[in-house]
Amino acid sequence: MNFLLILRQHWLFCVLIAFCVLFCILSFDGYYFYDDTTYAFYAYQFSKGTYQISTNDIFAHRWGLIFPLALLYKIFGVNDFANVALPLLATLMSFSLFWVWVKKLFPSPQKEIAFALFALDFYTLFFANKLYPDVLLTTLVLGAIFLLWNRKNNFWQAFFFIFLNFWGFLCKETIFFIAPFYICVCVYDLFKKQNIRFWIMVFITAIAIVAFYLGLYAYFTKNPFFRFSLIQQGHTDYTQFRSEGFLFERLTYAPLLMFVNTSLIIAFAGALTKVFVLSKKLQHFSNFTLGAFAISLLAFWLMPVDFEHYTPIYLLPRHILFLVPLGAVVSAEAIQQKPFNIFTAMLMFFSAGIAWHTLGIKVAGLYVCVGVWILFFSKFKKENFGRLGGLSKLKILSLLAILVLHPIYTMLKPTETGYKYEKMLFKQHLNLFQKPCVVLTDDKLISGHKWYFQFEVPQGVVFKHFEDLNKVKQIPLPKYVIQNKYSIAYFEQIGTKFPEWVYNIPANWRKIASYDRVSLYEISAQN
Repeated sequence: MNFLLILRQHWLFCVLIAFCVLFCILSFDGYYFYDDTTYAFYAYQFSKGTYQISTNDIFAHRWGLIFPLALLYKIFGVNDFANVALPLLATLMSFSLFWVWVKKLFPSPQKEIAFALFALDFYTLFFANKLYPDVLLTTLVLGAIFLLWNRKNNFWQAFFFIFLNFWGFLCKETIFFIAPFYICVCVYDLFKKQNIRFWIMVFITAIAIVAFYLGLYAYFTKNPFFRFSLIQQGHTDYTQFRSEGFLFERLTYAPLLMFVNTSLIIAFAGALTKVFVLSKKLQHFSNFTLGAFAISLLAFWLMPVDFEHYTPIYLLPRHILFLVPLGAVVSAEAIQQKPFNIFTAMLMFFSAGIAWHTLGIKVAGLYVCVGVWILFFSKFKKENFGRLGGLSKLKILSLLAILVLHPIYTMLKPTETGYKYEKMLFKQHLNLFQKPCVVLTDDKLISGHKWYFQFEVPQGVVFKHFEDLNKVKQIPLPKYVIQNKYSIAYFEQIGTKFPEWVYNIPANWRKIASYDRVSLYEISAQN
Protein backbone atom coordinates (compact mmCIF):
# COMPACT_ATOMS: atom_id res chain seq x y z
CA MET A 1 0.00 0.00 0.00
CA ASN A 2 2.82 2.39 0.89
CA PHE A 3 4.50 1.60 -2.42
CA LEU A 4 1.31 2.42 -4.35
CA LEU A 5 0.98 5.69 -2.46
CA ILE A 6 4.57 6.66 -3.29
CA LEU A 7 4.01 5.67 -6.92
CA ARG A 8 0.89 7.85 -7.09
CA GLN A 9 2.67 10.84 -5.56
CA HIS A 10 5.69 10.50 -7.85
CA TRP A 11 4.05 9.07 -10.96
CA LEU A 12 5.59 11.61 -13.33
CA PHE A 13 9.08 11.01 -11.96
CA CYS A 14 8.72 7.22 -12.30
CA VAL A 15 7.31 7.43 -15.83
CA LEU A 16 10.02 9.76 -17.15
CA ILE A 17 12.82 7.84 -15.45
CA ALA A 18 11.58 4.67 -17.16
CA PHE A 19 11.26 6.53 -20.47
CA CYS A 20 14.84 7.80 -20.22
CA VAL A 21 16.18 4.28 -19.67
CA LEU A 22 14.08 2.98 -22.58
CA PHE A 23 15.28 5.81 -24.81
CA CYS A 24 18.93 5.08 -24.00
CA ILE A 25 18.53 1.42 -24.86
CA LEU A 26 16.52 1.79 -28.07
CA SER A 27 18.31 4.84 -29.48
CA PHE A 28 21.88 3.67 -28.85
CA ASP A 29 23.67 3.77 -32.19
CA GLY A 30 27.32 3.47 -31.35
CA TYR A 31 29.87 6.24 -31.11
CA TYR A 32 31.15 9.25 -32.96
CA PHE A 33 34.63 7.70 -32.69
CA TYR A 34 36.27 11.04 -31.95
CA ASP A 35 35.92 12.66 -28.50
CA ASP A 36 33.93 9.77 -27.00
CA THR A 37 36.31 6.91 -27.77
CA THR A 38 39.25 9.18 -26.92
CA TYR A 39 37.88 9.44 -23.37
CA ALA A 40 37.36 5.68 -23.42
CA PHE A 41 41.01 5.15 -24.46
CA TYR A 42 42.38 7.21 -21.57
CA ALA A 43 40.00 5.47 -19.15
CA TYR A 44 41.32 2.15 -20.44
CA GLN A 45 44.90 3.34 -19.88
CA PHE A 46 44.06 4.40 -16.35
CA SER A 47 42.37 1.06 -15.61
CA LYS A 48 45.57 -0.70 -16.77
CA GLY A 49 47.92 1.63 -14.92
CA THR A 50 49.58 2.97 -18.10
CA TYR A 51 48.09 6.49 -18.03
CA GLN A 52 50.64 9.34 -18.20
CA ILE A 53 49.70 12.70 -16.68
CA SER A 54 52.11 14.44 -19.07
CA THR A 55 50.03 13.46 -22.11
CA ASN A 56 49.74 16.41 -24.53
CA ASP A 57 46.02 15.96 -25.21
CA ILE A 58 43.46 18.10 -23.42
CA PHE A 59 41.00 15.19 -23.38
CA ALA A 60 43.44 13.18 -21.28
CA HIS A 61 43.08 15.70 -18.46
CA ARG A 62 39.31 15.52 -18.04
CA TRP A 63 39.68 13.20 -15.10
CA GLY A 64 36.15 13.82 -13.83
CA LEU A 65 34.87 11.60 -16.64
CA ILE A 66 37.91 9.39 -17.20
CA PHE A 67 38.36 8.14 -13.61
CA PRO A 68 34.74 6.99 -13.04
CA LEU A 69 34.77 5.33 -16.47
CA ALA A 70 38.04 3.55 -15.63
CA LEU A 71 36.38 2.20 -12.47
CA LEU A 72 33.49 0.84 -14.56
CA TYR A 73 36.01 -0.78 -16.92
CA LYS A 74 37.60 -2.47 -13.92
CA ILE A 75 34.23 -3.85 -12.84
CA PHE A 76 32.47 -4.61 -16.14
CA GLY A 77 35.26 -4.64 -18.72
CA VAL A 78 35.66 -2.47 -21.83
CA ASN A 79 32.23 -2.65 -23.47
CA ASP A 80 29.14 -0.73 -24.50
CA PHE A 81 27.43 -1.30 -21.16
CA ALA A 82 30.19 0.45 -19.20
CA ASN A 83 30.21 3.38 -21.63
CA VAL A 84 26.45 3.90 -21.52
CA ALA A 85 26.11 3.26 -17.77
CA LEU A 86 28.06 6.39 -16.77
CA PRO A 87 26.09 9.04 -18.74
CA LEU A 88 22.81 7.25 -18.03
CA LEU A 89 23.43 7.13 -14.28
CA ALA A 90 24.48 10.80 -14.35
CA THR A 91 21.27 11.73 -16.17
CA LEU A 92 19.09 9.75 -13.79
CA MET A 93 20.86 11.40 -10.85
CA SER A 94 20.17 14.81 -12.42
CA PHE A 95 16.49 13.92 -12.74
CA SER A 96 16.38 12.76 -9.11
CA LEU A 97 18.05 15.90 -7.75
CA PHE A 98 15.81 18.09 -9.86
CA TRP A 99 12.64 16.31 -8.80
CA VAL A 100 13.51 16.62 -5.10
CA TRP A 101 14.22 20.31 -5.65
CA VAL A 102 11.05 21.29 -7.51
CA LYS A 103 8.82 18.92 -5.54
CA LYS A 104 9.75 20.79 -2.39
CA LEU A 105 9.60 24.35 -3.71
CA PHE A 106 7.00 24.43 -6.50
CA PRO A 107 3.23 23.93 -6.39
CA SER A 108 1.35 21.77 -8.87
CA PRO A 109 1.23 21.89 -11.86
CA GLN A 110 4.34 24.09 -11.99
CA LYS A 111 6.66 21.40 -10.64
CA GLU A 112 5.33 18.84 -13.12
CA ILE A 113 5.79 21.28 -16.01
CA ALA A 114 9.36 22.04 -14.93
CA PHE A 115 10.23 18.36 -14.65
CA ALA A 116 8.67 17.56 -18.03
CA LEU A 117 10.60 20.38 -19.73
CA PHE A 118 13.87 19.07 -18.28
CA ALA A 119 13.38 15.32 -18.48
CA LEU A 120 12.00 15.41 -22.03
CA ASP A 121 14.47 17.95 -23.38
CA PHE A 122 15.71 16.22 -26.52
CA TYR A 123 19.43 16.83 -26.08
CA THR A 124 19.34 15.89 -22.41
CA LEU A 125 17.97 12.50 -23.51
CA PHE A 126 20.14 12.35 -26.62
CA PHE A 127 23.36 12.62 -24.61
CA ALA A 128 22.15 10.29 -21.86
CA ASN A 129 23.83 7.40 -23.70
CA LYS A 130 26.78 9.37 -25.09
CA LEU A 131 30.24 9.34 -23.54
CA TYR A 132 30.68 13.09 -23.07
CA PRO A 133 31.70 15.04 -19.94
CA ASP A 134 28.87 17.54 -20.42
CA VAL A 135 26.35 15.00 -19.11
CA LEU A 136 28.17 14.47 -15.82
CA LEU A 137 28.86 18.21 -15.60
CA THR A 138 25.10 18.86 -15.64
CA THR A 139 24.62 16.60 -12.62
CA LEU A 140 27.47 18.20 -10.69
CA VAL A 141 26.38 21.79 -11.41
CA LEU A 142 22.80 20.95 -10.45
CA GLY A 143 24.02 19.46 -7.16
CA ALA A 144 26.21 22.50 -6.48
CA ILE A 145 23.33 24.91 -7.23
CA PHE A 146 21.10 22.87 -4.93
CA LEU A 147 23.66 23.23 -2.11
CA LEU A 148 24.10 26.94 -2.83
CA TRP A 149 20.38 27.57 -2.52
CA ASN A 150 20.32 25.75 0.83
CA ARG A 151 23.63 27.24 2.02
CA LYS A 152 24.21 27.61 5.74
CA ASN A 153 27.26 28.12 7.92
CA ASN A 154 28.10 24.44 7.72
CA PHE A 155 31.54 23.03 6.88
CA TRP A 156 30.27 19.98 5.02
CA GLN A 157 27.95 22.06 2.84
CA ALA A 158 30.88 24.31 1.92
CA PHE A 159 33.15 21.31 1.32
CA PHE A 160 30.72 19.47 -0.95
CA PHE A 161 29.87 22.70 -2.81
CA ILE A 162 33.56 23.05 -3.73
CA PHE A 163 33.96 19.30 -4.27
CA LEU A 164 31.12 19.16 -6.81
CA ASN A 165 32.37 22.22 -8.65
CA PHE A 166 35.95 20.94 -8.69
CA TRP A 167 34.76 17.58 -10.02
CA GLY A 168 32.85 19.54 -12.66
CA PHE A 169 36.05 21.40 -13.53
CA LEU A 170 37.80 18.05 -13.91
CA CYS A 171 35.05 17.10 -16.37
CA LYS A 172 35.13 20.21 -18.53
CA GLU A 173 36.18 23.83 -18.41
CA THR A 174 32.67 25.03 -19.36
CA ILE A 175 31.89 25.02 -15.64
CA PHE A 176 33.43 28.51 -15.60
CA PHE A 177 30.19 29.77 -17.19
CA ILE A 178 28.43 29.27 -13.84
CA ALA A 179 31.22 30.99 -11.86
CA PRO A 180 29.93 34.59 -12.35
CA PHE A 181 26.67 33.59 -10.65
CA TYR A 182 28.57 32.16 -7.68
CA ILE A 183 30.41 35.48 -7.38
CA CYS A 184 27.11 37.39 -7.45
CA VAL A 185 25.67 35.23 -4.65
CA CYS A 186 28.86 35.67 -2.61
CA VAL A 187 28.76 39.46 -3.00
CA TYR A 188 25.04 39.44 -2.17
CA ASP A 189 25.71 37.53 1.07
CA LEU A 190 28.57 39.84 2.01
CA PHE A 191 26.36 42.91 1.62
CA LYS A 192 23.61 41.21 3.61
CA LYS A 193 26.18 40.05 6.18
CA GLN A 194 24.86 36.51 6.05
CA ASN A 195 26.41 33.06 5.50
CA ILE A 196 29.85 34.60 6.03
CA ARG A 197 31.33 31.44 7.57
CA PHE A 198 30.02 29.41 4.63
CA TRP A 199 32.01 31.53 2.19
CA ILE A 200 35.11 31.53 4.38
CA MET A 201 35.00 27.73 4.44
CA VAL A 202 34.39 27.70 0.67
CA PHE A 203 37.47 29.82 0.01
CA ILE A 204 39.69 27.82 2.37
CA THR A 205 38.54 24.52 0.86
CA ALA A 206 38.95 25.83 -2.69
CA ILE A 207 42.47 27.10 -2.00
CA ALA A 208 43.49 23.75 -0.49
CA ILE A 209 42.08 21.68 -3.39
CA VAL A 210 43.46 23.96 -6.10
CA ALA A 211 46.90 24.03 -4.43
CA PHE A 212 46.95 20.22 -4.34
CA TYR A 213 45.81 20.06 -8.00
CA LEU A 214 48.46 22.49 -9.23
CA GLY A 215 51.08 20.78 -7.08
CA LEU A 216 50.23 17.46 -8.71
CA TYR A 217 50.91 18.89 -12.15
CA ALA A 218 54.05 20.65 -10.94
CA TYR A 219 55.40 17.34 -9.62
CA PHE A 220 54.64 15.22 -12.71
CA THR A 221 55.02 17.77 -15.53
CA LYS A 222 57.16 20.55 -13.97
CA ASN A 223 54.38 22.97 -14.98
CA PRO A 224 51.53 23.61 -12.51
CA PHE A 225 49.48 25.15 -15.34
CA PHE A 226 50.09 22.28 -17.76
CA ARG A 227 46.39 21.72 -18.45
CA PHE A 228 45.75 25.41 -19.07
CA SER A 229 48.68 25.53 -21.47
CA LEU A 230 47.09 22.71 -23.47
CA ILE A 231 43.79 24.60 -23.57
CA GLN A 232 45.55 27.68 -24.91
CA GLN A 233 47.43 25.66 -27.53
CA GLY A 234 44.15 24.15 -28.67
CA HIS A 235 42.75 27.60 -29.40
CA THR A 236 45.79 28.91 -31.27
CA ASP A 237 44.54 27.87 -34.71
CA TYR A 238 40.92 28.98 -34.19
CA THR A 239 41.40 32.06 -36.35
CA GLN A 240 38.05 31.55 -38.09
CA PHE A 241 36.34 32.08 -34.71
CA ARG A 242 37.94 35.51 -34.34
CA SER A 243 36.91 37.11 -37.64
CA GLU A 244 34.64 40.16 -37.45
CA GLY A 245 31.85 38.43 -39.35
CA PHE A 246 31.88 35.37 -37.10
CA LEU A 247 32.05 37.42 -33.91
CA PHE A 248 29.13 39.63 -34.95
CA GLU A 249 26.90 36.60 -35.52
CA ARG A 250 28.20 34.72 -32.48
CA LEU A 251 27.65 37.64 -30.10
CA THR A 252 24.21 38.61 -31.42
CA TYR A 253 21.70 36.14 -32.86
CA ALA A 254 23.71 32.92 -33.39
CA PRO A 255 23.13 31.46 -29.87
CA LEU A 256 19.37 32.01 -30.18
CA LEU A 257 19.44 30.35 -33.59
CA MET A 258 21.29 27.42 -32.03
CA PHE A 259 18.61 27.09 -29.34
CA VAL A 260 15.95 26.94 -32.05
CA ASN A 261 17.81 24.45 -34.24
CA THR A 262 18.51 22.08 -31.35
CA SER A 263 15.07 22.30 -29.65
CA LEU A 264 16.67 23.80 -26.52
CA ILE A 265 14.28 26.67 -27.11
CA ILE A 266 11.45 24.60 -25.60
CA ALA A 267 13.12 24.56 -22.17
CA PHE A 268 14.57 28.06 -22.57
CA ALA A 269 11.70 30.05 -24.11
CA GLY A 270 9.94 31.04 -20.89
CA ALA A 271 13.23 31.79 -19.16
CA LEU A 272 14.32 34.04 -22.04
CA THR A 273 11.18 36.15 -21.62
CA LYS A 274 12.08 36.78 -17.96
CA VAL A 275 15.78 37.65 -18.22
CA PHE A 276 15.00 41.36 -18.32
CA VAL A 277 13.16 41.29 -14.99
CA LEU A 278 16.14 39.92 -13.07
CA SER A 279 15.89 40.91 -9.40
CA LYS A 280 18.53 41.41 -6.71
CA LYS A 281 16.38 39.61 -4.13
CA LEU A 282 18.17 36.27 -4.31
CA GLN A 283 16.50 34.99 -1.13
CA HIS A 284 13.45 34.19 -3.27
CA PHE A 285 13.68 30.90 -5.17
CA SER A 286 12.29 32.43 -8.37
CA ASN A 287 14.91 35.18 -8.39
CA PHE A 288 17.68 32.75 -7.44
CA THR A 289 17.00 30.36 -10.31
CA LEU A 290 16.40 33.18 -12.78
CA GLY A 291 19.70 34.75 -11.71
CA ALA A 292 21.54 31.45 -12.14
CA PHE A 293 20.07 30.99 -15.62
CA ALA A 294 20.44 34.56 -16.87
CA ILE A 295 23.97 35.23 -15.59
CA SER A 296 25.27 31.84 -16.77
CA LEU A 297 23.60 32.30 -20.15
CA LEU A 298 25.23 35.72 -20.49
CA ALA A 299 28.59 34.16 -19.61
CA PHE A 300 28.06 31.45 -22.25
CA TRP A 301 27.10 34.14 -24.77
CA LEU A 302 30.03 36.49 -24.13
CA MET A 303 32.86 34.91 -22.11
CA PRO A 304 36.07 34.09 -24.01
CA VAL A 305 37.69 30.66 -23.89
CA ASP A 306 41.07 31.92 -25.12
CA PHE A 307 43.56 33.62 -22.80
CA GLU A 308 45.26 35.64 -25.58
CA HIS A 309 42.54 36.43 -28.11
CA TYR A 310 38.86 37.13 -27.60
CA THR A 311 37.23 33.89 -28.73
CA PRO A 312 33.79 32.85 -27.42
CA ILE A 313 33.03 29.15 -27.20
CA TYR A 314 31.84 27.36 -30.32
CA LEU A 315 28.10 26.79 -30.35
CA LEU A 316 27.20 23.19 -29.61
CA PRO A 317 24.13 22.16 -27.56
CA ARG A 318 26.16 19.93 -25.22
CA HIS A 319 28.17 22.97 -24.09
CA ILE A 320 25.09 24.34 -22.40
CA LEU A 321 23.34 21.19 -21.17
CA PHE A 322 23.90 22.24 -17.55
CA LEU A 323 21.56 25.21 -18.10
CA VAL A 324 18.60 23.07 -19.21
CA PRO A 325 17.33 22.30 -15.66
CA LEU A 326 17.63 25.98 -14.68
CA GLY A 327 15.87 27.04 -17.87
CA ALA A 328 13.12 24.49 -17.21
CA VAL A 329 12.53 25.86 -13.68
CA VAL A 330 12.22 29.46 -14.85
CA SER A 331 10.19 28.56 -17.94
CA ALA A 332 7.70 26.54 -15.90
CA GLU A 333 7.08 29.62 -13.79
CA ALA A 334 6.87 31.94 -16.81
CA ILE A 335 4.24 29.71 -18.44
CA GLN A 336 2.07 30.18 -15.33
CA GLN A 337 2.41 33.97 -15.22
CA LYS A 338 0.98 36.79 -17.28
CA PRO A 339 2.21 38.35 -19.54
CA PHE A 340 5.20 35.98 -19.71
CA ASN A 341 3.02 33.10 -20.87
CA ILE A 342 1.95 35.15 -23.89
CA PHE A 343 5.55 36.19 -24.61
CA THR A 344 6.66 32.55 -24.33
CA ALA A 345 4.00 31.39 -26.78
CA MET A 346 4.98 34.16 -29.21
CA LEU A 347 8.63 33.12 -28.96
CA MET A 348 7.66 29.53 -29.74
CA PHE A 349 5.73 30.65 -32.83
CA PHE A 350 8.68 32.79 -33.90
CA SER A 351 10.96 29.77 -33.41
CA ALA A 352 8.59 27.68 -35.51
CA GLY A 353 9.02 30.16 -38.36
CA ILE A 354 12.80 29.84 -38.17
CA ALA A 355 12.64 26.05 -37.85
CA TRP A 356 10.39 25.85 -40.92
CA HIS A 357 13.28 27.19 -43.03
CA THR A 358 16.17 25.44 -41.26
CA LEU A 359 14.87 22.10 -40.01
CA GLY A 360 11.58 21.50 -41.76
CA ILE A 361 7.92 21.08 -40.96
CA LYS A 362 8.30 18.42 -38.24
CA VAL A 363 10.21 20.58 -35.77
CA ALA A 364 8.25 23.69 -36.75
CA GLY A 365 5.03 21.80 -36.04
CA LEU A 366 6.39 20.72 -32.64
CA TYR A 367 7.06 24.36 -31.70
CA VAL A 368 3.60 25.41 -32.85
CA CYS A 369 2.06 22.69 -30.67
CA VAL A 370 3.99 23.94 -27.62
CA GLY A 371 2.89 27.53 -28.33
CA VAL A 372 -0.76 26.51 -28.73
CA TRP A 373 -0.55 24.44 -25.53
CA ILE A 374 0.66 27.50 -23.60
CA LEU A 375 -2.08 29.75 -24.98
CA PHE A 376 -4.85 27.21 -24.44
CA PHE A 377 -4.12 26.52 -20.79
CA SER A 378 -3.30 30.16 -20.01
CA LYS A 379 -7.05 30.84 -20.28
CA PHE A 380 -7.61 29.00 -17.00
CA LYS A 381 -6.84 30.52 -13.64
CA LYS A 382 -4.61 28.73 -11.11
CA GLU A 383 -7.51 28.00 -8.80
CA ASN A 384 -9.15 25.99 -11.59
CA PHE A 385 -6.44 23.38 -11.36
CA GLY A 386 -6.70 22.40 -7.72
CA ARG A 387 -4.23 19.86 -6.42
CA LEU A 388 -3.54 17.85 -9.53
CA GLY A 389 -7.19 17.90 -10.41
CA GLY A 390 -8.61 16.73 -13.73
CA LEU A 391 -7.72 19.91 -15.60
CA SER A 392 -4.20 19.88 -14.20
CA LYS A 393 -3.70 16.26 -15.23
CA LEU A 394 -4.94 17.10 -18.71
CA LYS A 395 -2.47 19.96 -18.86
CA ILE A 396 0.48 17.78 -17.85
CA LEU A 397 -0.51 14.79 -20.00
CA SER A 398 -1.00 16.95 -23.07
CA LEU A 399 2.44 18.54 -22.55
CA LEU A 400 4.00 15.08 -22.18
CA ALA A 401 2.28 13.97 -25.40
CA ILE A 402 3.84 16.92 -27.25
CA LEU A 403 7.33 16.71 -25.79
CA VAL A 404 7.65 12.96 -26.20
CA LEU A 405 7.16 13.13 -29.99
CA HIS A 406 10.76 14.04 -30.87
CA PRO A 407 12.41 11.38 -28.63
CA ILE A 408 10.02 8.67 -29.84
CA TYR A 409 10.74 9.58 -33.46
CA THR A 410 14.47 9.20 -32.73
CA MET A 411 13.93 5.87 -30.96
CA LEU A 412 12.03 4.45 -33.92
CA LYS A 413 14.46 5.66 -36.59
CA PRO A 414 16.70 2.99 -38.15
CA THR A 415 20.44 3.09 -37.58
CA GLU A 416 22.33 6.08 -38.97
CA THR A 417 25.83 4.77 -38.24
CA GLY A 418 25.61 1.06 -38.91
CA TYR A 419 27.41 0.51 -35.61
CA LYS A 420 25.82 -2.83 -34.77
CA TYR A 421 26.70 -4.17 -38.23
CA GLU A 422 30.24 -2.81 -38.09
CA LYS A 423 30.62 -4.33 -34.63
CA MET A 424 29.30 -7.65 -35.93
CA LEU A 425 31.81 -7.57 -38.78
CA PHE A 426 34.75 -7.10 -36.43
CA LYS A 427 33.46 -9.72 -34.02
CA GLN A 428 33.08 -12.36 -36.71
CA HIS A 429 36.28 -11.59 -38.62
CA LEU A 430 38.67 -10.21 -36.00
CA ASN A 431 41.02 -13.15 -36.72
CA LEU A 432 41.89 -11.56 -40.09
CA PHE A 433 43.31 -8.53 -38.30
CA GLN A 434 45.50 -10.41 -35.84
CA LYS A 435 48.46 -10.41 -38.21
CA PRO A 436 50.09 -7.53 -40.13
CA CYS A 437 47.79 -6.12 -42.81
CA VAL A 438 46.48 -2.88 -44.30
CA VAL A 439 42.82 -1.89 -43.99
CA LEU A 440 41.37 0.90 -46.15
CA THR A 441 38.30 2.62 -44.76
CA ASP A 442 36.63 5.97 -43.96
CA ASP A 443 37.79 8.71 -41.59
CA LYS A 444 35.41 7.65 -38.81
CA LEU A 445 36.80 4.14 -38.58
CA ILE A 446 40.37 5.43 -39.00
CA SER A 447 39.99 7.22 -35.67
CA GLY A 448 37.72 4.66 -34.01
CA HIS A 449 38.95 1.22 -35.02
CA LYS A 450 40.91 0.82 -31.77
CA TRP A 451 37.60 0.46 -29.94
CA TYR A 452 36.88 -2.85 -31.73
CA PHE A 453 40.25 -4.17 -30.54
CA GLN A 454 39.59 -2.95 -26.99
CA PHE A 455 42.50 -0.56 -27.56
CA GLU A 456 44.99 -3.40 -28.15
CA VAL A 457 45.56 -3.28 -31.93
CA PRO A 458 47.99 -6.04 -33.00
CA GLN A 459 51.38 -4.81 -34.18
CA GLY A 460 51.57 -4.33 -37.95
CA VAL A 461 47.83 -3.80 -38.45
CA VAL A 462 47.42 -0.41 -40.14
CA PHE A 463 44.22 1.45 -41.00
CA LYS A 464 44.43 3.89 -43.92
CA HIS A 465 42.05 6.23 -45.75
CA PHE A 466 40.36 5.13 -48.98
CA GLU A 467 42.44 7.79 -50.77
CA ASP A 468 45.65 5.93 -49.86
CA LEU A 469 45.00 2.94 -52.14
CA ASN A 470 47.77 3.83 -54.60
CA LYS A 471 50.22 4.49 -51.74
CA VAL A 472 49.78 1.03 -50.20
CA LYS A 473 49.71 -1.04 -53.40
CA GLN A 474 53.38 -1.92 -53.12
CA ILE A 475 53.23 -2.93 -49.45
CA PRO A 476 53.69 -6.75 -49.32
CA LEU A 477 50.86 -7.33 -46.85
CA PRO A 478 47.25 -8.53 -47.14
CA LYS A 479 44.98 -5.59 -47.93
CA TYR A 480 41.33 -5.23 -46.94
CA VAL A 481 38.57 -2.68 -47.42
CA ILE A 482 35.82 -1.99 -44.89
CA GLN A 483 32.99 -0.20 -46.63
CA ASN A 484 30.40 1.28 -44.27
CA LYS A 485 27.80 2.93 -46.50
CA TYR A 486 26.20 4.63 -43.47
CA SER A 487 29.44 6.47 -42.72
CA ILE A 488 30.00 7.21 -46.40
CA ALA A 489 26.54 8.79 -46.64
CA TYR A 490 27.28 10.95 -43.60
CA PHE A 491 30.59 12.21 -44.97
CA GLU A 492 28.97 12.94 -48.33
CA GLN A 493 26.46 15.20 -46.56
CA ILE A 494 29.31 17.34 -45.20
CA GLY A 495 31.04 17.54 -48.58
CA THR A 496 33.60 14.71 -48.51
CA LYS A 497 34.50 13.23 -51.91
CA PHE A 498 35.48 9.58 -52.20
CA PRO A 499 37.35 7.74 -54.97
CA GLU A 500 35.06 6.17 -57.57
CA TRP A 501 36.11 2.64 -56.60
CA VAL A 502 34.55 3.11 -53.14
CA TYR A 503 31.10 3.06 -54.80
CA ASN A 504 31.91 0.41 -57.41
CA ILE A 505 34.15 -2.21 -55.84
CA PRO A 506 36.29 -3.96 -58.53
CA ALA A 507 34.86 -7.32 -59.55
CA ASN A 508 38.11 -9.18 -58.84
CA TRP A 509 38.12 -8.16 -55.15
CA ARG A 510 36.83 -10.93 -52.90
CA LYS A 511 33.84 -10.07 -50.73
CA ILE A 512 34.49 -11.73 -47.38
CA ALA A 513 31.36 -10.63 -45.54
CA SER A 514 28.46 -8.22 -45.69
CA TYR A 515 26.17 -7.16 -42.84
CA ASP A 516 23.41 -4.90 -44.09
CA ARG A 517 25.34 -1.97 -45.67
CA VAL A 518 28.68 -2.76 -44.03
CA SER A 519 30.99 -4.94 -46.11
CA LEU A 520 34.49 -6.40 -45.91
CA TYR A 521 36.56 -7.01 -49.05
CA GLU A 522 40.00 -8.44 -49.69
CA ILE A 523 41.92 -6.55 -52.39
CA SER A 524 43.16 -8.75 -55.19
CA ALA A 525 46.94 -9.20 -55.40
CA GLN A 526 46.85 -7.89 -58.99
CA ASN A 527 45.70 -4.49 -57.78
